[in-house]
Amino acid sequence: MLRSLIVKKYRQNKTSFVERGLPAEGKVLVKAGEVVKSFSKVGECLYSEKSQKISFEGELVKKEGERVFANEVLWVLRKGFLKSKEGKAPFSGIISRVDEEHKTFFIERLAREYSLIAGAPGTIKSVIKNKAVLIETTAIEVFGVFGKGEDVSGELVVVGDYKDSDGVEIDKRHTGKIVACGFVNSYMYSKAKLFGVLGFVCGGVDYGFCESQVGVISLIAVTGFGRLPMDPVLFNYFKGVESRFIVLRPSIPQIIVPEEQSLEWAKGIDGVYTDVREGQVVQIFDQSRYGLTGTIVGIEKDEVKVEVWEEGKILKLSPESIGVIANP
Repeated sequence: MLRSLIVKKYRQNKTSFVERGLPAEGKVLVKAGEVVKSFSKVGECLYSEKSQKISFEGELVKKEGERVFANEVLWVLRKGFLKSKEGKAPFSGIISRVDEEHKTFFIERLAREYSLIAGAPGTIKSVIKNKAVLIETTAIEVFGVFGKGEDVSGELVVVGDYKDSDGVEIDKRHTGKIVACGFVNSYMYSKAKLFGVLGFVCGGVDYGFCESQVGVISLIAVTGFGRLPMDPVLFNYFKGVESRFIVLRPSIPQIIVPEEQSLEWAKGIDGVYTDVREGQVVQIFDQSRYGLTGTIVGIEKDEVKVEVWEEGKILKLSPESIGVIANP
């Protein structure tokens, strides 16, 4: 009997923990032991985003402490009686800390009401007073091969297809969200920084810019470096749960997707090696097809016949060139 390595790419965990925290001290509305749904409100606070330092020319037309609105004129530079230049407020807020000598001032964003939703169905395990809750939930845990950045949580959006992201444009629709795609390149990443994307989940990622750029936006690659696809089973699952709240933990690297249903493909396989048999889903490690996914359709003396999903071809591979993802 031929044997191959088990690739532990995902599993369904019935005791997964998700922490949900307020951006500022406020009020937690639930107690330990309470059962919550994904959109249950668990906390609230008044929250103000960071202030912004702005340079100006000429004279300020607003005084320190005054309220301003987005696109309102804040300063004017004149040449004689003519206005030659002006600056407008990038957002609504309060003028603060005016420095005439260095020609700078700050706009403090106005505090707004912030509601914290659970994001995951489950039971409140514990509460950090006025700050956060820990929820015990059932979840799909996906393990990547590379991760960088801080832990983040947010709404999932799927773009492109599992092979690549050609033609995908990142814009304001993706602000504050986690984007799943087949491949991330430097152009997509730079646009994501501009529009405030929280994180990426991808199959492959360019190695060249990972060390220099990745980190501002959290990222987890589940296949590897280069123009590699995402496992189609996983990509299609992400498409089916789009708009769901998910968690990225790049330091592990791990993706947590709250999931109440029992999913056969996510049950995982125990051990390090397993006997090879027809019907198993595998990932290919052979250099010419690295990262592709397929199904075992036959076994010969010392080779395995794998039908490659992405190509529709049947390849003969050694057991050392594949990793078993799921049993039939």
